[in-house]
Amino acid sequence: PRFEPPPPAGLEGLKGLLAASRRAKAALNLRRMAPGEHSSHLDPLGAPLAYVASAPDLLASAAGSPAFAATVAKARLRYAAAAKEIGNLAANVTKDADKLRAMYASEILEAARAGIAPQQVQVERVRARTGRPSWVTA
Repeated sequence: PRFEPPPPAGLEGLKGLLAASRRAKAALNLRRMAPGEHSSHLDPLGAPLAYVASAPDLLASAAGSPAFAATVAKARLRYAAAAKEIGNLAANVTKDADKLRAMYASEILEAARAGIAPQQVQVERVRARTGRPSWVTA
């Protein structure tokens, strides 16, 4: 296995959050559903998912400058806003195909934030709603 040194302080988990945001945005872009993507001036949150998905480029341009720490902090805040926005989108979409895609994107974002696999997020949601794991049907 390849050895990766631990990230510097303040960057823990950031790589996973950025990768998850790109996967979630790609999933929503297939149905042209990413909030703010086609009308960012209309998005009151300023298209947080689009911001976080493009954050690696912003971080690369800010590397080595005093703006780097602020860019990292802004990416983390926008990630939280994106997760909330996509969760709301999943709850309010009416078409079945769009709802499933939005729920998938929401699970990707929530799993990365919790540091678990997306399938485990679904298990936890069912457990919270029913009081038992999803594989228990009776």
